[in-house]
Amino acid sequence: MFRPCPPSKYGIKRPSSHLKSCPTDLQAEVLIQRSVSANSIIGLVCETDSNLRQVKQLLLNWKGTPPVCSTRPHFFEQSYVRDLVRSGHDIRIAVRED
Repeated sequence: MFRPCPPSKYGIKRPSSHLKSCPTDLQAEVLIQRSVSANSIIGLVCETDSNLRQVKQLLLNWKGTPPVCSTRPHFFEQSYVRDLVRSGHDIRIAVRED
């Protein structure tokens, strides 16, 4: 996931300015064995205010401190995220501080 030129039919290359914490190919998937505990989720990002309202309704039944929720439409635009990551800029989102 972090190779300079991972196997890809699109010939993706990792520039030297690429954000170190992100995979070379932004389409890379992270596979998790078993599950992620609910209390490990510290933030949720929604594309629209409508989505945010739905998520907040679901979180009313959350046991413990719920994750921080925010709306960031640009986060869902591939070119926005790709350009920030490739230029080495972190994407700030609101998260629960433990």
